[in-house]
Amino acid sequence: MSVGLAFAGRAGARMTDAFKVLVSRNTLLRLIASLPDPVTAVPRVVGVDEYAQRKGRVYGTVLVDVETRRLVDLLPIGRRTRSRPGSPSGPASRSSAVTGRPSFAEGATPGAPQALQVAGRWHLRHNLGESAEKCLYRHRGCLHPMPVQPEELQEEAEPAASPWPTGHRFAERIRAKHATIHALLAAGHSKRSVARQLGMALNTILRFSRAATAEEMFIGQWQSRATRLDGCKLYLDQRWQEGCTNAWQLWEEIREQGYPRGYACVRAYVSRTLRSKPQPVGPRPPSARAVTRWILTHPDALPKATGSSSKPSWPIAPS
Repeated sequence: MSVGLAFAGRAGARMTDAFKVLVSRNTLLRLIASLPDPVTAVPRVVGVDEYAQRKGRVYGTVLVDVETRRLVDLLPIGRRTRSRPGSPSGPASRSSAVTGRPSFAEGATPGAPQALQVAGRWHLRHNLGESAEKCLYRHRGCLHPMPVQPEELQEEAEPAASPWPTGHRFAERIRAKHATIHALLAAGHSKRSVARQLGMALNTILRFSRAATAEEMFIGQWQSRATRLDGCKLYLDQRWQEGCTNAWQLWEEIREQGYPRGYACVRAYVSRTLRSKPQPVGPRPPSARAVTRWILTHPDALPKATGSSSKPSWPIAPS
């Protein structure tokens, strides 16, 4: 029995061979399993946490005596701390150290109403970080920097030489797109991020990024045609600058003013012209996880360098 307790199955069987006593490892394990459980006092401080039976899928609950650091019990999934007879429910129990999970608190309250529940420092910080990150994801629109119009856009807006005359609507549209895309890429945005912001396909962003100048994008010469929407474009541009970006609402407004055509023309003008106009370019906004790290870090420990993963050096747009 002593050999089994000291060496368990296989090692114990090898040790008994040295003593010329033939005992199998299963016999040693059976003898160990037949021993009664040692009598232990009711723990005064109990730690409650999860353990993985199958990581990512099946979890159980583990009870540990915090003072002696000995295992109290392993509860299968779905069991609560009140199901354990040795849980801190007696008069000797004074505190119960639990994690931040609500299910643990719900199980400990009926079983030990007089116990003081304390959340671990790691769980408290982890739960605070998760809550802050979820809040930042809901308000991630406020993380965009304040609009800053770079001088590069104004310089590139008027090229010296072009196969199209200045003022041609298709030429100006391509020049504006080319200037905006290159300014965003120079500010640190990825190509996929630029495609999402401008509502353009990734392949189109790639073609514009490969072109050193806007003139390389001029494939042919299109002749502009007058449309019935031309008389309403000034009003649409003004309403777009005021913040109205709903094409259906814009169509209803100009229809009340006498526009005879359908919604498709307004939707095409909004998607192809208004949404592709040069936008104010600024540094790449930080991610919600980076801002969460700033919130949970002491101000004296924040880095002074600028960038998406460091302390912000630019104002954040108000919500």
